[in-house]
Amino acid sequence: MARPEASSLDPVPPLRALSERLQHDLSRYLAFQSRCVESHAPPELLREVLADDLLRTRRGPDGELDAAQIWAPLRDALAPLRARGGLGEAERALSDLQAAMAVIEGLVTALRAGTLPDEELPEAHRCAIRASDAARVASRALRNLPEAARG
Repeated sequence: MARPEASSLDPVPPLRALSERLQHDLSRYLAFQSRCVESHAPPELLREVLADDLLRTRRGPDGELDAAQIWAPLRDALAPLRARGGLGEAERALSDLQAAMAVIEGLVTALRAGTLPDEELPEAHRCAIRASDAARVASRALRNLPEAARG
């Protein structure tokens, strides 16, 4: 008897794929350059690294995606899993990530519009790093979910 594909068994994308996307696209690249500078760096430098990290989070032959564009499908794919409940530590990590990404979405809008004031750049820089860290914790929590919580 042929074994059904995993995607036909799961109501949401495989947890491993979601975890890998969180780890690679958000945890790794959301603050890729921001981690190399201090929050007290000159405003021009902070604006430049934030624009690279948040407005051009994923770059490839198909173009660029900002952090909000990467987060939206991940958030939507995680919603059914979260609605089922029973995620324990993973739910806390995902809630922290969702809160961090809500801030990032606002920063993406402000950076794109050119309305992020210089005096807010240090906090925006710290937010990018916090969101990246939250994505790493959420990715790890999803990978470590007990089999019973996977659905």
